[in-house]
Amino acid sequence: MVLSADQNGSRKEFIDFAKGADLLMMPAAIDDDADAQSRFLHATPSVVGKIAAQIHPKMLVLDHFMGRSLKDKDKNVAIIQRYYHGPVFAGRDLSCFPLSH
Repeated sequence: MVLSADQNGSRKEFIDFAKGADLLMMPAAIDDDADAQSRFLHATPSVVGKIAAQIHPKMLVLDHFMGRSLKDKDKNVAIIQRYYHGPVFAGRDLSCFPLSH
């Protein structure tokens, strides 16, 4: 399991580190139309999708939703799924995501 803290997707080292993860957890804090300051702090859905596609985990769990990303949550998840074709889940407190052996 790899948990990504807030990031904007600019560190290739993260992708190398996380490759082969069964579960990748990434923030879904902003939308693709976010301002420059927000993009500096967080990855857009397009970037999350591209990162997940490169890491290729068995599943992607999204967390750290904020008001802006929640307004169009389904649209943002669809953008992520354009790039990452595995299962995508919206995490919340006390969520469980069983991993197969």
